[in-house]
Amino acid sequence: MVHLVKLPLILDQLLTYRYRDGTSFKYDVAVSPFYQIQYGIHLELLDKDDEIYDRIIVPFKKDSLISETFEANGQTFQIQLIDSKEDAEDG
Repeated sequence: MVHLVKLPLILDQLLTYRYRDGTSFKYDVAVSPFYQIQYGIHLELLDKDDEIYDRIIVPFKKDSLISETFEANGQTFQIQLIDSKEDAEDG
């Protein structure tokens, strides 16, 4: 099963999302230097002590706001970039 996570399309800012259990992830959305319509995300997973335990580069195909699938914590995910921060949610 693939979990879809919706995140706001905010470029070149390190953003943090914290869960109730104290774990969190930080991410930065960047535009490809080769194609202005292709994105990539640098994702850092943090434990309760804010220590990074995994770093993942999440690729996107050209012209797509939905990422390639990737694995984290033994589960499979995709990220959907959305235009508004208010609409972001964990799916």
